[in-house]
Amino acid sequence: MAGVNAPDFRGRALAIATLPGGDSQIVAIGDDGNTWHTIRRANGSWWGWNGPPGVSTAMMGAESVAITGMSNGNSQVLTVGLDGNVHHSTRERSGEWTPFRTAPWPGRAGAFAGDQVAIAGLPDGSSRVVMTTR
Repeated sequence: MAGVNAPDFRGRALAIATLPGGDSQIVAIGDDGNTWHTIRRANGSWWGWNGPPGVSTAMMGAESVAITGMSNGNSQVLTVGLDGNVHHSTRERSGEWTPFRTAPWPGRAGAFAGDQVAIAGLPDGSSRVVMTTR
């Protein structure tokens, strides 16, 4: 697959999800440490790489990424940010990103410090998340 300003994408982590209509969305962590996103259209064409905005930076730096396609055409993305916390964002069907928000520690106060993340979308529009702790 074509890279970001390079013939091939180079990175250390990636995840893929399908959407209604047959498109696939991919998130990956590039060699630059940033989260990148692209779409492989059902017709075989590629959207091109773009990076979602970070919590307090122009792009979202990450150690781990996950993505799921939702029945309404949106995608939900999880990252373990460079701060070690789990963050969540939605890529709307329109292409807009919601701001990454820090995921709370289940049943406790404060942010959830994680190592790995996974997410699965359900037909009713909800999602399930699995995270490992540090």
